[in-house]
Amino acid sequence: MNQQKIHYDVLGIQPDSVISKLFTASDLGISTTPYYLSDKSGSVAAMLEHALPVLCVSRKWIPSVALDFALLENKNIIKWDDQLSLNDIIIRSINHNNLSSITNQFLESLKE
Repeated sequence: MNQQKIHYDVLGIQPDSVISKLFTASDLGISTTPYYLSDKSGSVAAMLEHALPVLCVSRKWIPSVALDFALLENKNIIKWDDQLSLNDIIIRSINHNNLSSITNQFLESLKE
């Protein structure tokens, strides 16, 4: 990351309240969990609970079972690919967190 001059901090183990404050102040979460396993990740669940769009930067991995992968898709998790620019990620994040999108997500959740 130093080559790209991206600032980051390594915080180590923190209490839940500190993590919650960090997520609340964040614009984007990053996960290294394989995309199709993201719903099993506690870190991803915490980011989504804080209304963060999540960028999955894991290695490419596809389960070796026959199933409908559409069932494992999560529109709140952005799959990284080499074609995705930082600008694309930011635009998708803004679209995810606008009032209309949040309202639609809420209405959809009421149907479940």
